[in-house]
Amino acid sequence: MRCRIRHCSTAVVAALISLAFAYPVSAGELLLDNSDRIEGELQAIRATVVVWKSRNFGTLEIKKNSIVDLVSSVPLKLRGHDGVCYWAGLDSSRLVRLECEEGGNLKLGFLEIKEALLFEGYRQSSFGHSGHIKATGYLESGQVEKQDWNIDFALNLRHRDFRHGLTYKYRAESFDDGPLSQRNEPRYQFDWFFAPKTYLTSSVTLLRDELRLVDKRVSFGAGVGYQFWENRRSALAIESGPQYLNEVVVDANDSKIKYPDEYSSWRMAFDGRVLLPKDLNAYSKLEWLQGVRQQNDWNFNSESGMAMPIAKGLSADLKLIYNYDNLPPEGVVKQDSRLTVGLGYQW
Repeated sequence: MRCRIRHCSTAVVAALISLAFAYPVSAGELLLDNSDRIEGELQAIRATVVVWKSRNFGTLEIKKNSIVDLVSSVPLKLRGHDGVCYWAGLDSSRLVRLECEEGGNLKLGFLEIKEALLFEGYRQSSFGHSGHIKATGYLESGQVEKQDWNIDFALNLRHRDFRHGLTYKYRAESFDDGPLSQRNEPRYQFDWFFAPKTYLTSSVTLLRDELRLVDKRVSFGAGVGYQFWENRRSALAIESGPQYLNEVVVDANDSKIKYPDEYSSWRMAFDGRVLLPKDLNAYSKLEWLQGVRQQNDWNFNSESGMAMPIAKGLSADLKLIYNYDNLPPEGVVKQDSRLTVGLGYQW
C-alpha cells in the first residue's frame, strides 16, 4: 500500500500524539528511604509532607523525613517569591536547590519550606485558617463577693504570601458588690511574607481598660518579623518595630477628669509554641515596649500557658498573664499578674 509523504507524515504525527495521551509519561520521581521509587509529579510541599500525584496510586501525602531524593520539573510558587521557581535538587544534607526567576538560585532546608504550590493554581489553593476561643470565670460569694470573667478569641487567615490575625480579649471584674470594671481589647495584624521566613508586619489595637484607668487607647505598629519555623508541632517568631500610641487616662479620684497623651515607643515581641507529649500544647507570648523620649518609660507584657486536650478541639487551659508598667497612671499599681483556668476550643 502506498501513501504520499505528506499524508504519511500527518498520520505518523497523529499516531504519536495518540500514544502520548494513551501512555502518559511522568517527568517526576520520588526516592524513599526504603529504596522505593514512585513515579509521578509534584503537586505541593507543605510543612511536614509532600503532596505527590503518583502514576499508579493517585494523590499521596508523603512525609518529608522519608524522602531521600526528588525529581520534578513543574513550575512552583514559593512563599515570598513572586516569580516562578524550579526544583533543582535535594542533596544529602537535606538542602534544596531552587532556580527562581526572581532571586536567582536559592538554597533552603527541606523542612524549612512551609509552602510551595504549583504556580498556575496557587492563588486558589494557598489558603488556610486557624483560631481559638477560650473562656474562664471566677465567682465567689459569702464573706467576700467577687467575680472575674475572661474571654479570649483569635482568628488567623493565610492567603498566598499574606497572613491576617484578628484577636479580641475581654475581662470583667467586680469586688464586694462594686461596679463591674471591664477591659476590651480588639486587635488586627497584617503580615506580608516578602521572603520565605521574613515578613513585614503592621497592626492596629484599640483598648478601653477601666481596671487600669485607660478611657481610650489607639496604637499603630509596624516593623519586620522573622519566622524561624512554623509547623504542627512548634513555631517560633520574633518581631520588632516602632509603635505610636494615643491614649486618654482617667483621673483616679474623679472619673470626669481625663488626661490625653500621645507617645512613640519601640516594640519587641516573641511568639513561640511547642507540642509536648500527651498532646499538651505549651505557648508563650512576650512583648516589650520601650519609650522613645523617656528611657524609664517602658512596659512588659507576657502570656504563657498550656492547653490539655479533652475532646476533639476542646481543651482545658491554664494561663499566666503578667503585665508590668514602669510608669503607670496615678492610682494604678505597676504590676498585675493573673493565673486563670478555663475551657477552650481550637479549630
